[in-house]
Amino acid sequence: MEAETPVEPDNSEPVNGGETATGILSESSENGETTYIVSAPGFTATTGGAENTFKIVVDEASGSVKSVEIDTFADTPGIGDAINNVEFFNQFEGLASSDFEVDVQSGATFSSDSVTKAVKTVLESLGK
Repeated sequence: MEAETPVEPDNSEPVNGGETATGILSESSENGETTYIVSAPGFTATTGGAENTFKIVVDEASGSVKSVEIDTFADTPGIGDAINNVEFFNQFEGLASSDFEVDVQSGATFSSDSVTKAVKTVLESLGK
């Protein structure tokens, strides 16, 4: 397995009342796939708390998203964690452009937006 390459996160300047910007924390490549760990603000970050992080796997040949999953979750348990279901994450599979819209998970708008920001950040970093 190739060593993970740390990437300087783009989260140094607070925005929107304490919310921080989304940023790629690390990336690693293996077997034609690149795995990104991405930090993205959810509800908790708006009140000065921690950000969510997501593991996003991209197919290097097509530049499309293969999978998305929660790496660490900082939003409200029992509310925001409603995004942690297969149907929600399947919406991102196959995306190859940062110009997309997905359905938010009912009752978990901030957390849904957090995932969307993370995926868009990865695709934008690829010039998509």
